[in-house]
Amino acid sequence: MDNEDDFLDFSTDILKSLVSQGLSGDELVSEFNRQKHAISESLKNLATNDDTSSLSRKELEEEIGL
Repeated sequence: MDNEDDFLDFSTDILKSLVSQGLSGDELVSEFNRQKHAISESLKNLATNDDTSSLSRKELEEEIGL
């Protein structure tokens, strides 16, 4: 993965959050997939907004609810 892909990959953040909530097994996998999809949809919506082109990773995380 290059740096741009890493910038937009929130998998580790999602997993850390879900594990800290005590999720495991099928529940962890299901919730991970749900959140990953929700983030993907949020990013698509943000892409149509000109104000988001200069967001930092932290600002982007806040914008999509991480």
